[in-house]
Amino acid sequence: MLVPGKRGRKTVKANPLAADLAVAERNIANLTRRLARAEAIIDLQEKVAELLGIPLAPSDSEP
Repeated sequence: MLVPGKRGRKTVKANPLAADLAVAERNIANLTRRLARAEAIIDLQEKVAELLGIPLAPSDSEP
């Protein structure tokens, strides 16, 4: 006996990790924006210190 199939698109099972991935991607984007803002502030502080003639201590991260 033939059983009629459902019409329309097939349903796709949701990936259980999709929600976690979306949260992680938003977190990465947010942290990337914060890093760019922090680097811009540091650059500005260095330029102001140079203009004012204030010597800065060398940082360990710069070569």
